[in-house]
Amino acid sequence: MTTRVGDDDPINSTSGDYEDSDSEIEDDLGDIPDTREYMPLDMDGLNSLNFGGGTNNMKSGKVVMGDDGEGYTMEDLQNMTFQDIEDLDGDEEDEDDAEEAEDVKIRDGDALIVVAKTEDDFASLEINIYDTETSNLYVHHDIPLPSFPLCLALGNVVSTYQPNAETSIVTGNYCAVGSFETGIEIWNLDVMNALEPTIVLGGMDTRGAEADWIKMHSSSMVGSGNNKKKKKKNKKGVAAMGLREGSHTDAVMGLSWNAVHRQVLASGSADGTVKLWDVTNATSGPNGDYVRPSATLTHHTDKVQSLAWHPTEGTLLATGGYDRRVCLVDARAAASTATASNASVKRAKLPADCEAIAWDPHNQQYLTAASEDGVVQCWDVRKFDGEPVWSMIAHEYGGVSDISYNP
Repeated sequence: MTTRVGDDDPINSTSGDYEDSDSEIEDDLGDIPDTREYMPLDMDGLNSLNFGGGTNNMKSGKVVMGDDGEGYTMEDLQNMTFQDIEDLDGDEEDEDDAEEAEDVKIRDGDALIVVAKTEDDFASLEINIYDTETSNLYVHHDIPLPSFPLCLALGNVVSTYQPNAETSIVTGNYCAVGSFETGIEIWNLDVMNALEPTIVLGGMDTRGAEADWIKMHSSSMVGSGNNKKKKKKNKKGVAAMGLREGSHTDAVMGLSWNAVHRQVLASGSADGTVKLWDVTNATSGPNGDYVRPSATLTHHTDKVQSLAWHPTEGTLLATGGYDRRVCLVDARAAASTATASNASVKRAKLPADCEAIAWDPHNQQYLTAASEDGVVQCWDVRKFDGEPVWSMIAHEYGGVSDISYNP
């Protein structure tokens, strides 16, 4: 048997009755009188409990702690104004800001571990802190990078763009970053939210870029007939904008900061050159005020992959490149001529392209190089033209990306 539910269905009418009854109940709640009573503050009772434990001490319209240093009296709390409360909140905020600044400050005893990271199309520097007192390792902050990083080098001395200023040389924690761009960016690791590097070595000459940008956007305000001509002119201006004087012309693949002469930075590039930079020497010139290379070395015939200054001999530089050569350079003599045939450059052959080099910290006359075929070799630099002291196949499948000694 089939039951049809219609307009006069008892189910619908019953539900309607329930809805009406609910609304009536809600209306009835409003008719119930409020029996709550306001109880005034019992000052005598609170005072008998010694609430606050302090004395009345109102000075210059500002509430301060009691003379006994334990808190506020009830009279203080009664007489406290909104301005007093704001002053108290401001003091607490200042204390919180000071504590927060102290927490994020990099102290002398902290060990910095800087990691270059790339995720999809995003690149960044991740600054990790190892607290030697508590043995804690944590991420302190990170710095977004405009290009994918290829190499890093840590230093503590840089220069500003003011050659004649008394404060042109500044110290701190700095990281030089080489990337697919032709410039070398030096970032201040002590700044939490750095928007731009402290200085840039080489790279694009951006002089006049702002004026070109204004001209390009102002052209949209004129007629369409003139737009075509002005756009062509702007394109020529952008194309004419070249590199800074002495800049690398290709990607920067290797960096090494001198441990003895802390202001000297060496860079190797895919353009086959090695450049020496005095980062404290920002000079003036017809093309602007910036740091120019002190010397350009051309002793490699292919891309320069790795560099390493000697840990104690500040003028001895080791370089390795894709020409299957490891070179030992006396920077003082090589800088004067900067040619591949210079007598101050010694060379050793590798079985494959050089990927990494490192000095032995325990035997500083030994230089170790790793190549892309997985072979690691070590030379005595006093007999650099001869056979290596030892050689081994470190990785049978694939090359060696990097090598490091335990200090």
